[in-house]
Amino acid sequence: MEIADLKVYPNPVKGKLTVESSQNKNIQIYNLKGAKIFEELALPVHTISTANWHTGVYLIKVGDETEKIVVEN
Repeated sequence: MEIADLKVYPNPVKGKLTVESSQNKNIQIYNLKGAKIFEELALPVHTISTANWHTGVYLIKVGDETEKIVVEN
């Protein structure tokens, strides 16, 4: 996902997800059942380990933007 000053990569994710933004943003990640599995305030460059997550599709909300990510661990 790349929206103006926001980058979320790689997608699909294998082990580590990186979120880059010009400002601090709240990150929330949900599984497709709607359960929140991650929440943190991200600094301009933030790395999230997905090593213990199940393979599948997740929704990531960064600030006001929501996008799908695919985890392939």
